[in-house]
Formats: sequence, C-alpha cells, structure tokens
Amino acid sequence: MDRRAFLLTTGAAAGTVLLHPGLRAAEAARGENPMKGRPLVFNQDCNDVDSVASTAPPGKRQEYIRDWYRRAFAAGAGVFVADTATGPVVETKDTPTGEVIGARFPAEVRKTIPWQQTIQELFAEGTDVLHLACEEARKAGAVILGGARMSDAHHGAQWQAQSDNPLYPQIVMDHPEWCNTWQDGSLDATLNYAFPEVQAHYLQILREMATNYDVDGLELDWMRFCRHFPAGHQREHLGDLTHFVHDVHIMLRNVARQKGRDRLILAHRVAPTVDECLNIGCDVGTWARKGYADYLAPMEFFLHDVSVRPDDFVKAVAGTGCLVYPGFGQPRYSYAATYPLYMRSLDEFRALACNIYAWGGAGASVFNMYLWKDQDQEFSAHAIAILSDPRKALAGPRHYVYLPHAAGAGPTGKINDQSLTFGADSVGRRQVFTFRMADGKHGEKLQGVLRFRIYDATPLDEFAIDLNGEAIAPGKLRVTSQPQGETFEALAGPLFQPGAPFTWPAGLCFEVALEDCPAFRGDNALGIALTKRGTAGDKHLVMEALDVRVSR
Repeated sequence: MDRRAFLLTTGAAAGTVLLHPGLRAAEAARGENPMKGRPLVFNQDCNDVDSVASTAPPGKRQEYIRDWYRRAFAAGAGVFVADTATGPVVETKDTPTGEVIGARFPAEVRKTIPWQQTIQELFAEGTDVLHLACEEARKAGAVILGGARMSDAHHGAQWQAQSDNPLYPQIVMDHPEWCNTWQDGSLDATLNYAFPEVQAHYLQILREMATNYDVDGLELDWMRFCRHFPAGHQREHLGDLTHFVHDVHIMLRNVARQKGRDRLILAHRVAPTVDECLNIGCDVGTWARKGYADYLAPMEFFLHDVSVRPDDFVKAVAGTGCLVYPGFGQPRYSYAATYPLYMRSLDEFRALACNIYAWGGAGASVFNMYLWKDQDQEFSAHAIAILSDPRKALAGPRHYVYLPHAAGAGPTGKINDQSLTFGADSVGRRQVFTFRMADGKHGEKLQGVLRFRIYDATPLDEFAIDLNGEAIAPGKLRVTSQPQGETFEALAGPLFQPGAPFTWPAGLCFEVALEDCPAFRGDNALGIALTKRGTAGDKHLVMEALDVRVSR
C-alpha cells in the first residue's frame, strides 16, 4: 500500500486526535470545551473547492470534492472549518436566506462561472459542498464546523447599484442605507452591523447553516475583511457586535437542543492581537467571559508571521475555558515584490509551532492550506503533524524568518513592519529590530546561525551589533559583501514546497553562530548602530529582514 493510500485508510498521518461523535457528545455533556485536546484547526475556503472542482469532468465533481476532503482529513485535519458563506453570499442549497453565488445571472452567464458549474451539478444531485464536508468528516471521525466570513469584500470596496461580479451581494446593492462608510463619507460595499436588519439577516443564514447541516458548530471569520462598522468608528460599536455574537450563541444553544446535543461550538477567527481586535469592533475578552467563544484563531490578514502572540489572548480569556489557536492567513510572508516567499520547508513550520506552544497556544490554525495536488499530500501531512504536536516541533531544525509584510496599515489599522534606515544623520545611533523566538526563551545556549542583511551597504560602512543590549564581539561576526545579492535557501531535508525564485537584495550579510551570541530571551532585540558611513552618496541603507536557523 502506498503512502497516500495508507493516509486515506488510517487518517494517521499527523497523530491528531480524531474522536467519534459519541465521544464528542460525552465530553460536551461533562461541560468541557469540546475543542479540548484537538491541536489543529484547518479552515478551507470552499469557494476555491467548488471552483477547482469545476475542472473535473461533468458528473465527476462530487467525486473530486469528496476525494479532496478525504485527503485533507488524512493529512490530519482533525477540526475542519468548511468556509461556505462570504457574508450574505453562499454556496449551499439549504441556506435559503443567503444568495447563492451567481444564481441571479442568466443561465448562459452561469455556465461561465466556475463556482456555478460545480454548484449546479451538486444541487441537481441533492447535495452541496458543505453537506459533502459533513459526510466525509463523519467518516473520518473529525469535528466539522460551518464557516462564514462576516464582512467579506472580495467583490470590492465601493457600493454599486448594479454589479456583474457574482460575489457582489444583492442585499448590498438594494440597501445602501445599511452599508458602511469610508472616512471620506463614501459608501463601502460591506454591511454595517449597527443595523438590526443586518444582524437579523446574518443571524438567519447562520441559523440555517447550523440547523440544516450536520455540523458541530460554527466559526465566524472576522478577518475577512474587517469592515464591520464605518471606518474610524469601529471601537464605538463593540457593544453592537457583542450583542450579535450573544444572539449567535443563544441560537446555537437552541439548535443544539433541537438536535439532542448538549452544545455546538462557537469559534471566531480574529486579528493577531487583542488591541487590533478592538480596532475592528471585536471585544474578544468579553466574548470569552460571557461564554460566547469556544476558541479564538488569531491571525494576520492573508499572511504568515512567525512572531505569533497567543499570550495576548491567553491572558484576555484566562479562566473562561476558551482556547487559543494562532496561525496564518496563508503561508505567505510578505506582499513586497522583493520577497515572493511562502513557507517552503518543514523547518519553518517547526519554528512557527515552537512559537505557538511556547506562548500558550492550545494548537495551531491554518487557512487555505490547499492540498490540491497529490504530490502536496506528504509535505502537508508532515507540516500539520508538526503544528499539532510541540514534541515534533522540537524534533528537527527550526528556521525563523522575519520579513516586512509590506501591506501598509492593513485592515486592522496597525503597521507591523520594521525597517531600520541608516544614513549620515544616524551615525552612532542604536536602532532595534525586535523578534520573537521560542528557542532560547529561557537563556539556554543554542546551536545554529543568525543572519541579517543591510541593503546597499558596502565594506566601507561599519556597524556595531548587539543582542538584547549585550555587544556581539566583532571577531564573532562574519560580514560578507554581496553586490549581486544572495539566493534564499529554504530547502532543508527531503521534503519542501517549490516556490518562486528569491534573491536577497545587494548589500552586506552579517552572520553569527548562535553559540557566540549573548543570551536570547524569547522576545529579543537586535541592536544595530552605524558607526562609520563610508559609502558615498546620500542613499539610506536599510535593514528589514532577519532569519535564524536553529539546529539544536
């Protein structure tokens, strides 16, 4: 039996806990959080599932989707979130309040929409992408959650009276008075939760999803696209969103009772810090204290940041039973054209897992880890296994990569990028690049290498370097001039994901062995001071990226 067949047969790839529904019910009856002991949340945009399935031959799309789900469960997706509602627009047949993607268009137009090709075929067969997810989850013994993006805006930023975009909700076109506004007063293309009518509409879609599908609960994604209230006024409406989440909680209790279950899970995908959650109207601490959150999945918007901060949330939800599953919006580091880089090696997944668990995460969450190809299966199974078990995270090298997101302030209003610039006006001034790293958190000695680059610097420029305020002896630093830049090396071991070619920009590369570094401390500060500017011209030198490879 080949590896893929073994994974599909046993579901044992990642070592995650896949519990029979009866065991889930028994645990819930004891009053415990039904997420307890489940180390990974796997969220998949099912719009993409329907779209990619349209490439299968007609009549074979249900088979394609079932096979994809089986591969996801076999890879270790013990808690699977089937994201099937992009706000008011859905791809499910048994949520009649929602608008089915593309359904309002004439038949000849629907034939050209990939989603619609799959949706129509599944509907004709009496099923849809969420029913299939529930059926395959039950066979795998996995937890299955319906997912909804609470303010999705793939359709655009501005209100329109008419749109030929199948993702543009009819309710938005029909009700500009319910829409959010931008700071210049123009109408946004998202709905304002301060209106009771908007809350009622969304609540009914969620009720239909919870009632008409064999789900174990719901995950509400507040990170798509974070526009829940008028721009600049989100914090004024914390109570409005808490009221809505309360209503969802009560609705799920009632549906659970109707289904003869003790409870259904209510989860939230949120911003990467508690403060950023408040910036978008999400009072996650209050939600947890009131029992409206079984887990929180903090994440960057469509990005990966190894410096996850679960401790921020663990403190906010202390004593509530709410669990924290930090993760990534996609395994992509940056939107800067300079860094076309995704997580490509298992060493990078080990680094992320170490940071998640070292700061109190109950496990990890992943978003759109596609698994479209059979050849991705083994890598993904290993990556999920690492994210699901801190012991596996420590069982091999870790590669921490810190890059600028280059996404501006982002939808939460916070700029997380670091960029140190050095010119004639900064000679002698120490600047700091901060980074979070689980390895060395308690001052233990490490083996490996720390590397960073100062772009456009030459051997004529001189720098003083320290770690956490303690100087790194110049004799311990290896400084290499790279006038042509340097190819990024991601491959370490037999398993890796291919990616776009990537070259660090030209400049000086600084390298120091970890055993020659002063003590690390978890939240670290790399200090850099330009002591002599030897390069002619007024161009500023830039340091904005760091990578650390830990071998032991």
